[in-house]
Amino acid sequence: MTAEDQSKIAGSSCRSTVPDAWRGQCLQLFARAERCVAETLECAQELDAKVPLRHLAGQRLKDFSDLAASNGTLKEVAALTNAIDRWRLVEEKRLFLAHGVSLEARDKSGEWVVLLDTKVYSAKQKEQRRWTVTQDEAVQFQAELTDAFKALSSQAGQFRRRLKAS
Repeated sequence: MTAEDQSKIAGSSCRSTVPDAWRGQCLQLFARAERCVAETLECAQELDAKVPLRHLAGQRLKDFSDLAASNGTLKEVAALTNAIDRWRLVEEKRLFLAHGVSLEARDKSGEWVVLLDTKVYSAKQKEQRRWTVTQDEAVQFQAELTDAFKALSSQAGQFRRRLKAS
């Protein structure tokens, strides 16, 4: 496929930028975390039919959090709760990465800045939201996201092993 063909498919010029790559890498981590939580709930469901496996990722994270709060020693529950709480802090930005319309700009020093705009609808109200991310902030956010993912997936793995052993 030629670049011209790609442009026709995209409906505009097809571009690949560092901010787009950053966004994709972040979304990949969110997808991996959602799969990790779902697999943990599936494991728990195999052992107890009362464990829900709901449609939305946020609902599944809440169900995982509720399940985790009552399974394990105090130290194990605290470690898992801490990992879930860390994940929730970075998860707030998922909306912008997954649904935000992006505009890339450059600052005076040539560093990129991305504006991610989205609308949130609730109770018949709409709210325009924007996340402005500089290149340095993007690097920092991705590091925080990676660390939160590692903590969540590690604790979820330990939790699944505990469930299977009991």
